[in-house]
Amino acid sequence: MMSAYTPNEKILYVDDEESLLLSFAVLMRGENIQTSTLVDSQQIERVLVDEGPFAVVLSDQHMPVVDGASVLKRVAQFHPQTIRILVTGYASAEDTIRAINVAKISRYIVKPWRDEELVKLIREEVRAHNLEAENRFLLKQVQQVNAELKDLVDGSLVGTVRILSDLLTNISPEAMAQVDRVRRMGKATLTSLSELTDFTRWEIERALDLFNLGIAVLPEWTQAVLKKEGLRALQGSQLTRQHLLAASLLENIPRFEGVARIIRLQGRNFDGSGGPTEDPCKGQDIPLGARLLHILLDLDRSTVGNNGAHKTIARMCNQPQKYDVQMIRRLLGPKDWPEGHVRTKAVSLVVDDNGPNTIGSHFSR
Repeated sequence: MMSAYTPNEKILYVDDEESLLLSFAVLMRGENIQTSTLVDSQQIERVLVDEGPFAVVLSDQHMPVVDGASVLKRVAQFHPQTIRILVTGYASAEDTIRAINVAKISRYIVKPWRDEELVKLIREEVRAHNLEAENRFLLKQVQQVNAELKDLVDGSLVGTVRILSDLLTNISPEAMAQVDRVRRMGKATLTSLSELTDFTRWEIERALDLFNLGIAVLPEWTQAVLKKEGLRALQGSQLTRQHLLAASLLENIPRFEGVARIIRLQGRNFDGSGGPTEDPCKGQDIPLGARLLHILLDLDRSTVGNNGAHKTIARMCNQPQKYDVQMIRRLLGPKDWPEGHVRTKAVSLVVDDNGPNTIGSHFSR
């Protein structure tokens, strides 16, 4: 629960004329304001430390040793939010300009003042100080609450991803193994995309975690076939169906809407062909995460269990209608290959019994 703001109703008047300080204190006695006075301007720092901060500080300009501009300059250094007012026996342009420059005063008052006008001015300045201070106080509290909520939501999201991943592992260890391979490749390639926002990167990483989630809700007979024949049993429309199921599971979870769209469009070709038809987009309008997942999944399916990664990548680079070739080039090799002409000499692709897990770049023309 947010705490309430406590108004600052303290003011200070600094002047070397004790009679004026007494008159000022008497004038402010009827106001709901805590009034302090100081006759020795050399003591300003002590008073600021012991009694401050003040909502408003007024200081006479013409005082020995430490004049009004210097007093208000110290106030600004100790408590920048305090409203500072210069009091002068005559309107000296030089003194006023100096006070504006060195002390950043809000205004000045010329002696002798009119009591009613001075009281009204101080009321307004105290109110203005507290309005700004309360706004800063509330903003800080809102930021703190937002940070706490973000930590809570992030913790909940981590738990959600873990639960969903465990569900997939129990139903299809092979599908989870594919997720592990694609996730390792994807996170390695994301390091080269430094321009991504933190949230876009987070969405892509979650899509890499959960793109196979739809397998967990396929009919029992399909899951039985999967256990017997493995992922190769899922072909064509079945593959499309499972990632649409994954997207439908995720799209109603707060903050997972973008993750769901990446997974839904992971099979979309770069020219816009391929499902689903209800979300038409092509080229750069396809979410970057979906374009990346499309590449990584086809790379994984083509290379798992063998060393054909370089052939697969060469084939992909010559299919601009299907893949984001510029992304492949950016992630895996030189940017200056001519269109339609790619020769692969070697691909720095680590392959083990579980398929590819990291991607480097080692191409030549």
